[in-house]
Amino acid sequence: MSRPVTVAVVAALVLSSCATSYRPDAGHGGYAETALAADSYRVEFHGNRYTSQETAEQHLMRRCAELTLAAGCDGFVVETAEQTKARQEITLAEHYQRVSGTTVTYTNKCAGGSLLPDTMDVPEQTATIRVPVATATIRLYRGSPPDGAAEAHDARQLLAEVARK
Repeated sequence: MSRPVTVAVVAALVLSSCATSYRPDAGHGGYAETALAADSYRVEFHGNRYTSQETAEQHLMRRCAELTLAAGCDGFVVETAEQTKARQEITLAEHYQRVSGTTVTYTNKCAGGSLLPDTMDVPEQTATIRVPVATATIRLYRGSPPDGAAEAHDARQLLAEVARK
């Protein structure tokens, strides 16, 4: 395999690895929430460079529904919502290891593996990327949605929809 093809294959494997999974944020993406009042939360989902904005929003809504049910409520109203891109610096050396001989090993937080290319050297580089962030302030409710609630969600129904996907 020629060097340009090898670099392209390694890059494709790393880029096709996994998006941020649905989990609490431990510094590498995930969900977090802050209680603002007994019935109000600010909820965030931070993706990584593999996460689409749509996936970040879906994970945000899932977390809102889970918080709602955990509080013994039936639904939530989205009072404010925001979708942004946060800046994140990455070091490419986190994903590639130096190659000598016939095997290059790539690693990342989601998967690892090896290829059998010609010898190649991947220099350490730092890049700034933008990652999706979805944020909402929600108010929980019991029973029927409040009158005039523009964006009310039934938590059980929302989680059932997530389970079907």
